[in-house]
Amino acid sequence: MHACRRTRLLPPSDGRTAPGPPSQAGTAALLGTLDMARRLLSLTALASVSGFAPTGSMSAAVAAAAAASAPAALSIPTAPRLATAPPRCPAALCCDSESAAARSLPEYAVKAPRRIRKGEGSAPRNGRGAARSGTRGAERNVVRAQGKAAQVRELQRLYITGGSARGRRIFTPEVYLRPMMSRVREALFSVLTMAGVLKASKSHLDLFSGAGTVGLEALSRGIGSATFVDFSPICAKAIRENAASIGLGERATVLEARVDSVLQQPEAFGLTKPFDLVTITPPYEEVVYADLVKWLVESPVVDEDTLVVIEYPVELGCFPPTLADGRLVGLRNRKYGRTVLGLYVYRPSGKLDMQPFSEEFVTLGKLDKAGKPKK
Repeated sequence: MHACRRTRLLPPSDGRTAPGPPSQAGTAALLGTLDMARRLLSLTALASVSGFAPTGSMSAAVAAAAAASAPAALSIPTAPRLATAPPRCPAALCCDSESAAARSLPEYAVKAPRRIRKGEGSAPRNGRGAARSGTRGAERNVVRAQGKAAQVRELQRLYITGGSARGRRIFTPEVYLRPMMSRVREALFSVLTMAGVLKASKSHLDLFSGAGTVGLEALSRGIGSATFVDFSPICAKAIRENAASIGLGERATVLEARVDSVLQQPEAFGLTKPFDLVTITPPYEEVVYADLVKWLVESPVVDEDTLVVIEYPVELGCFPPTLADGRLVGLRNRKYGRTVLGLYVYRPSGKLDMQPFSEEFVTLGKLDKAGKPKK
């Protein structure tokens, strides 16, 4: 909770009765409409500054939001005199610049979407159904630390989906992991192919590598070299074995280290040049995204026009179109089940032949032809 500036009505000095304030529901609806219009207008201005042109649906959404907000603003009665007061208000309804910057990225780890029980199973949900009991039920409801706890069973067989090693299997280590699904990887690399980053002259930094699926996919699809970073020695060993087994070992470098250490002191790990592509696929419950972005933009591993892919869960809501005071500009933001992939470019110079889909940073839902969220 935080304080923000609001206006309150004072009685007129001439004895006339001041108009009553609007209803709470009407105020919330108006603030939501105005906030949407403000965000859309800022996205259009940002795209112009960054050298991009807004899409047709984006322009239509701006016009529709402005038209919708105009009559609503005129319908609110105003008093002859206004004074300011600093009551407490929900962050979602506060639209001053300070609060907008504060909610750009959450500064906490996302909570697990299931109850954590120690050998007791889960409690009934919404008062219905029976609680899970026994060893199997308890295991299903424990949020296991990635790269540490033993894997109960192999959830899926992982394969390279494209490039020179297409169809080759990737073996997962004997730890609990949430590897990027094949469907999501195919969608991601379709976008990266359009961006022109999958070339022999480019380099890739894969953070929170796990089994190495993302970095190995990039190598198979033509990127020159890939550096994998994972703190788990079991994962680091599995990445080396996977790279060697599919014939990509000479172009792969594996660092068994903490991500924050690598970003803050890359020279200590032999990283002396910036990368063209950085992918961040962390364990959702174990990281704070605000810290990750801060370490990244202050690190020499990124430079002008570096593409940054951030995987995050839908529980965190829709990430904003710019991060780190505008140093990261959003290009794509798409949801695949519980997973969302945000594609950003660091300090764009305008040389990147790829226009941003700014409307994807307004909502995680689908948009209609007018650029409005579908119901």
